[in-house]
Amino acid sequence: MFAKYVDYFNASMAKGTIGSMISVGIFAFIALCAFLGIYFGASRGFSKSVIRLFTVGASAICSILAVSWIMKAIVSYAAKGSGEAGTVDALLESYAPGVTNSMPELVKPILSEMDAGTATIFVMMIVAIVIAPILFITFFYLLRFLTFFLYKLLAGLAGAISYGRGLVSILLGAVVGLAQGIIIAAVVIIPISGLCNIADEAKAPLLEDVEEPNAYIEMAYNTVINDLADNPVFDLVDAYGGKIVYDQMTAVKIEGEKKDMGKECVGAVKVIADIIPVAKPGTDWFHPTEAQKDALEAAVADIGDSDLIASLLSDIIRGAGISVQKGKLNIPVEGAAKVLVNDIMGMFATTTRETVEGDLDLVVDVYIIVCDRGLIDTLRNGATDAVRDILTEKDENGKTSVDVLMDRLNEYDRAHHIITSLTKVSLSIMQDSLGFDEDTTELYENVKEDLTTVLNHNKSDFETEEEYKQAVSDDLDKALTDNNLNVDEETKKSMVDYIADNYGEHEGEITDKEINDALLSYYQAYADALAKGENPTLPDDVVIPGAGGEGEGAGGEGEGAGE
Repeated sequence: MFAKYVDYFNASMAKGTIGSMISVGIFAFIALCAFLGIYFGASRGFSKSVIRLFTVGASAICSILAVSWIMKAIVSYAAKGSGEAGTVDALLESYAPGVTNSMPELVKPILSEMDAGTATIFVMMIVAIVIAPILFITFFYLLRFLTFFLYKLLAGLAGAISYGRGLVSILLGAVVGLAQGIIIAAVVIIPISGLCNIADEAKAPLLEDVEEPNAYIEMAYNTVINDLADNPVFDLVDAYGGKIVYDQMTAVKIEGEKKDMGKECVGAVKVIADIIPVAKPGTDWFHPTEAQKDALEAAVADIGDSDLIASLLSDIIRGAGISVQKGKLNIPVEGAAKVLVNDIMGMFATTTRETVEGDLDLVVDVYIIVCDRGLIDTLRNGATDAVRDILTEKDENGKTSVDVLMDRLNEYDRAHHIITSLTKVSLSIMQDSLGFDEDTTELYENVKEDLTTVLNHNKSDFETEEEYKQAVSDDLDKALTDNNLNVDEETKKSMVDYIADNYGEHEGEITDKEINDALLSYYQAYADALAKGENPTLPDDVVIPGAGGEGEGAGGEGEGAGE
């Protein structure tokens, strides 16, 4: 075992990197502490050395307790301050008046809606990891100095139990002094070991799991952290309680639950490392690469592994959603994209720590579907015939883009806002308004009110199913034609059959979910008609781009899809 330390020492001397030299310095510090401990222990004799060991050990224990108490007091004070401030911008203004004026306009409204408590906890992570170890070392050496006077007092009373100045007392004193020297060295080594453990855990996401590691981070690991973290002394210290001591110092109790700030820090690093490939300058957000899509998915997965990051992001996302709803924050998109984005922000306005991973996972999946199916360019440019064309076009599986999106949205309970927005877009397409503005919402609300009557019909209220379907057909025709949604007989029959099969025996309140489902069944029939070159809503002399068959447009022979 001793040979391992010798080999590492020799290898460190040969390397000559900053990390290896620090490791050599650690060995020298341990040797110095051990030598001085043996020297003073032998000089004092057994009884006095035991007393000094007791005071030094008490200093270490008291330092741990003092740091824990101070951290608790800091968290309590910070929580009180954040509670009084309420929001992050108010908290910042209380400590640095005017600081929010220099912030980007995009950030200000979000900070005004963010709970100050979570942001305060994030700061506590830095305090715990960096400040707590420094306080521990400082307190220990201060108490060690102060307890020296206690040692002198007790040593004067130790004559009755002293072994004298004989050889036995000298040898036993040297042994006890060695133990004292090890404690003194461990107080310094434990924080260094703890920081190295955190850095070592963060190595994989920063360097190994990314295609292009940051050059400065890679240099820091190659010249400092790698060689330092490999020091076998750290393993020995951790095995004999060093890790427990470090975790105790850096743990913070938040809302009654103790959090390991070291793990939270590693979790934050993972999320940041995942986002780096996407956040590079010049990233084309409208045409992401496969690597960037993978990075977004990995980031969402890692968010769920970190309570602190999940809490912080849920606050940021919720703040953004509320800001959009209040009109404080404007997302620079138009047309159908604005309808979709606004309802996504409506979901975000209710995001919590428990839902943030699911919310982001859904939005990332929707974003990838929109990009992969070529919707991103048409949606972001506003209302055009191309929007209708691409939303009604079917893939090799017979699914439109709306179908694919709905398959994913229906997997998530909180997606009703986005399902509603897709329904609005679909209605607007079928009405051929393509305005996607306040008229779209008014159209949706009008149709919803009328369609509720249709879905409230129950087969049990009629003598025959034919009578039931006739009532559904009559009210459905009124619900759609009153809102300029023209339906041919085949499409209406398809809708009536769908409603009869799915809602003929429905009980309970008709919700937005049922309304959206029924309307999207109409959209499916609409897309089927377009695929056949027919137009179920527009006059026969109007050509829908992309709706025609081979060489034929929807409006007549000889008109191509693009003409």
